[in-house]
Amino acid sequence: MNLIMNAIDAMSTREQGLRELLIQTFQDSPYRVHIEVRDSGIGVSEETLRQMFEPFYTTKAQGTGIGLSISRSIIEAHNGRLWAERRGTAPGLSLHIVLPRASSTAESDTQ
Repeated sequence: MNLIMNAIDAMSTREQGLRELLIQTFQDSPYRVHIEVRDSGIGVSEETLRQMFEPFYTTKAQGTGIGLSISRSIIEAHNGRLWAERRGTAPGLSLHIVLPRASSTAESDTQ
């Protein structure tokens, strides 16, 4: 939810152009699921890209700087990975989450 809210905030400051938010999921491999949250917001500087997951780093006037840090910690606690990348020449940012799929044993235990 935090990644989606950040994307919406980034797009709300744009004065012109389309505001698009794409959330997609796909199987990255037989063992991993990939989630992408892509926006057409204002994007970030190289410095921000390097620091945005650090605790208490924020670019928002009312931000605490803990949302992305906590999000990354939760994902890593589940053996996943969270990172951000620029969209080339397109406006905005892409955030990626890769998580391992549940094992077939765990899936059969829940049925």
